[in-house]
Amino acid sequence: MTDERIRRESVSDQVFARLRDRILSGDPAPGTELTAERDLAG
Repeated sequence: MTDERIRRESVSDQVFARLRDRILSGDPAPGTELTAERDLAG
């Protein structure tokens, strides 16, 4: 069993968090198209 916690939050909040983390880490580079929300949620 993994140590991952089950989070109870909306999919849109999870997508926002992933996108925010990617942007803050410098990925993608400025000017690069962002990944579609549907692909991030998949």
